[in-house]
Amino acid sequence: MSGGSALINYAAGDGYDKIYGFKTTSILQIAGGTYSTGKSGDNIIVMVGERTVYEGQITLFGAASLEAVNITDEESFKISWKLSGTTAKYGSLTVKGVTSLDGLSLNGKVLTVSAASLGTEKISVNDGYTLALGSDVSSATTKKSWSLKNSTASYKQTTTAGYSLTDNTITYSKKVSKTLATVTGVTSTDGLSADGKVLTVSAASLGTSNVTISDRYTLALGSDVSSSTTKKSWSLSGTTATYKQTTSAGYSLEDNSIIYSAQASETLAKVKGVNDKSGLKVSGKTVKLAG
Repeated sequence: MSGGSALINYAAGDGYDKIYGFKTTSILQIAGGTYSTGKSGDNIIVMVGERTVYEGQITLFGAASLEAVNITDEESFKISWKLSGTTAKYGSLTVKGVTSLDGLSLNGKVLTVSAASLGTEKISVNDGYTLALGSDVSSATTKKSWSLKNSTASYKQTTTAGYSLTDNTITYSKKVSKTLATVTGVTSTDGLSADGKVLTVSAASLGTSNVTISDRYTLALGSDVSSSTTKKSWSLSGTTATYKQTTSAGYSLEDNSIIYSAQASETLAKVKGVNDKSGLKVSGKTVKLAG
């Protein structure tokens, strides 16, 4: 007779039967008599009837290795989960580090551990079994972000709490946050962009303060940042011509600091008694009047 996943009926007086392929999902139902069970090598022997007068015998071939042998109203061979402290046992399986039995699910030799059974301890199983994480278990995730307080921006890396499965062990990692870089002298985090160890500062983050950065990082100017430019020009007021040098406001990168320069104007020369500035030419410190 073959077991499989079926319900197998046996009545007292049916004689001696052999059942092959009995599984954990099979159920042996015995009617009309009492019975007792025992092991013989790899097999389970079910004796039907009183101990002094047996009315039949059923041999379940290979069933001694099963985690559960289901016989109606018989619990002798049924294996159940047991929890002692943080150690759970199920037959030959031992799981260490769990908080509850509610999140444990065994399928063959694979034990899935869901969030209900997880705490902060490492979880391990004995040889011959493989651990898996339940679909409701969160792994640790890492993100980097900027924050601003006054004119100081902090670049932080935050790793959330979560679980990982490595070398058949489930490990808990608590939340960790660390500051990677600190930038002073900025007005906003909108213009800050980090690429490896290089921090680019764009116009949106720049004001009139000099910008500095913590060690191990290098500053760079964004493509939209204007540098100072200098030009010289003549102006005429009445019969007086004025030669000025004007430097526009802008930024420069010096010794890993961003320096702001305000607009500046300087009078270099004045010529009186002229009625047209177009004839004035400068060569070094000499002003020439076109003839």
